[in-house]
Amino acid sequence: MSYNFDGVDDRIGFESSPPTFPTAFTIVAWIKPDAFSGSSRSTVFCAYDSSNGNLIGLFATPAGDTGSLKLEVTFSGAFARWQAPNDEIATGEWYGVAAALDASSAANDPSLYRKTGSGAISNRSVTELLSPSGSIVTSYDGWWSGAVSSSYAFDGRIAYVRLYNRVLTQTEIDNELTTPGTVTSGLLVAWNCQTNANDSSGNSRNGTVSGATIDGDNPPLGTGVKTLFQRRMRRFIVGV
Repeated sequence: MSYNFDGVDDRIGFESSPPTFPTAFTIVAWIKPDAFSGSSRSTVFCAYDSSNGNLIGLFATPAGDTGSLKLEVTFSGAFARWQAPNDEIATGEWYGVAAALDASSAANDPSLYRKTGSGAISNRSVTELLSPSGSIVTSYDGWWSGAVSSSYAFDGRIAYVRLYNRVLTQTEIDNELTTPGTVTSGLLVAWNCQTNANDSSGNSRNGTVSGATIDGDNPPLGTGVKTLFQRRMRRFIVGV
């Protein structure tokens, strides 16, 4: 199952004094876009500060006929933006996606990852669209998925949203996308989006759902044919 967002104002929000956003972080999620509108941002997960517009987020954004992954980060001296190659995210298909960045230096570039269905994960080439300067801004008053308040709306399905306070390796990201709940070190929030938006990380950062609805469309977790033991372990970990 997954949450279905209408591309207008459906969203999941956590606005109960979120902790300082980490300087080094990884965002991981499964997404299945239904359509790309004219919006420059379709929110997978982000932090947003309503008082000054600061933002850190992973987005699926229109690029050519389909879509592309984009990471945006507010620094004290400039707003930074990086993008994966165009036409990599098609509508009607599940993708495991991730963004990882050590922003302790503005000279560091992020890694953007895409996993096609139950296939292989790959580290995508990244183009810097806007260059960072200064230090990363880490104070925010809300964490969001599906939209930022009622803006930058995602049209389609999102599941298994995670935020970590460190840079995960490609192998760790692949493991988490294959079997959600596998990688727990540094986990700040985990919205499974299976039956609700409660936080399964143990940190009690439960999301509030506005408009989005649960349906039976589930990401293609795992690879290959699983043994009975592996299937039972997956049910134990993710509850499906």
